[in-house]
Amino acid sequence: MNKYRNIVILILSGISVLVSIIALCRTYPHTSDLGMDYQGIIVGILSLLVTVLIGWQIFSAIDIRRIKDDVLNMNMENYIRSEKNIIEIQMSLSQYYLERGLETNDRIAVFKYLLHSISTIVHQERINDINGANAMINTIISSVSDPNKILLTQVQKNSLIELIFLFRKNHDIHNTDNLLSLVTKMEVKD
Repeated sequence: MNKYRNIVILILSGISVLVSIIALCRTYPHTSDLGMDYQGIIVGILSLLVTVLIGWQIFSAIDIRRIKDDVLNMNMENYIRSEKNIIEIQMSLSQYYLERGLETNDRIAVFKYLLHSISTIVHQERINDINGANAMINTIISSVSDPNKILLTQVQKNSLIELIFLFRKNHDIHNTDNLLSLVTKMEVKD
């Protein structure tokens, strides 16, 4: 409501200035015997108004940049928050499938454990959580004692390798080669 009121006041001020200029022009026509020239006053007033409008435009542009920066910061915060939520979900799923795979020796559960664990590393790398990614790699390596006993399909094995290559280029994450070696040692059975 306050913004609406300001707009109305601005419009009414503009109309009053315009009516004043028209009244001056009609009251004091241009003659040489007047001591002052009303056209000079009108030009002065109009140049002052134009200067104010240009200043207002510059101020608005600076304000828009600040708003844009705020929006970008909020987008980044939301992105990081959503990645952290995905990491929590992936970690919960990997823990569930680890327990299920160890209890039942289920091939699919073991694959899903590996898939969700490696996906967790991908998301941790996206938000630069290097310590979490290193811890997850060490957890995977320690939980898989004998990779030769794990049977995967070729598609499953390829999907795990592709996920590893998503974060392998990050040199801050350690043991990626050991993780890749672990996955490549797993047996393929179609």
